[in-house]
Amino acid sequence: MSQLQKYELAKDPRVIRAMKNLRTMGLDAKLVPISDNEVSIFISLGSIAKLIEKKIAYPNKFLKITNVDNKDYLVIDLWK
Repeated sequence: MSQLQKYELAKDPRVIRAMKNLRTMGLDAKLVPISDNEVSIFISLGSIAKLIEKKIAYPNKFLKITNVDNKDYLVIDLWK
């Protein structure tokens, strides 16, 4: 009977590539191993807001994250 090799998902090439892609997009992403078979990717809301802001061509804009009724929202203010 062969012994099973210990496998760490955090070292999987697909996970490493996903993290590289997220960071290339400009997102502030952190990889947090939960166990050998599970990881979580945390992405800051601020970096998501910056990514969205880059896609909005309107010159006068301000993005903010606000909490309403215990839900977080990204608010985009536009003005003339």
